[in-house]
Amino acid sequence: MRLTKAGGLAVACLLLQAVCPVDELVSSAAAQSGRSIQILERRGAGRDHPELALVPETGLSQVLVLRVL
Repeated sequence: MRLTKAGGLAVACLLLQAVCPVDELVSSAAAQSGRSIQILERRGAGRDHPELALVPETGLSQVLVLRVL
């Protein structure tokens, strides 16, 4: 985030368990870099990686589109 100009976009691709909420993780990273962020969009895994109903681990992929302020 330190390398992104103010108003620039960043994409965070995360594969997380429920240990730490995604918003908390990216907010912490922004704070450590001295920046603020806006979450513009949330996405999950692509169509080639569908979530399986009986395998909760397959729903852990998250993609965030961020604006770095």
